[in-house]
Amino acid sequence: MKSVPQPRWPVFFRLLGPACLVLVASGCGGSKPATAPVSGTVLLDGKPVADAAVLFEPAEGGVPARGSTDATGQFTLSTFARGDGALPGRHRVAISKMIMEGIKADAFGLEDSSAAPASPPKSAIPRRYADPATSGLEATVEPGGANVEFSLESRE
Repeated sequence: MKSVPQPRWPVFFRLLGPACLVLVASGCGGSKPATAPVSGTVLLDGKPVADAAVLFEPAEGGVPARGSTDATGQFTLSTFARGDGALPGRHRVAISKMIMEGIKADAFGLEDSSAAPASPPKSAIPRRYADPATSGLEATVEPGGANVEFSLESRE
């Protein structure tokens, strides 16, 4: 019986298999930039602001970090995962809080989700703070993290 010659794969195909294994093992999706923990407090006229949205927008570009204040005005930022902080560097900051009047809600949601609000939402803090370009608020996040306080004023 004669043996059948085995086909010789070109070198490219013989190296392709191990190269694919290396890419898969290294998580070829790339890595996320490092973040630093960021927490802080938001005050309006010296009083804590509850339920406000806080946005840190990197001045050099990148993924913004977000958080919301609790009943004491304190917040923790998240970028890629809950509580992971923000990218190190300088950030422009926006803070907003909208109030919807005429809608009744409980812990389980809206009582009548088909009802339109009695009036359009209004800002509980001056609207200039809601845009990082007009807020005048900035923060620098060091690689070790940051704890910041924003003292907002209700007068426009």
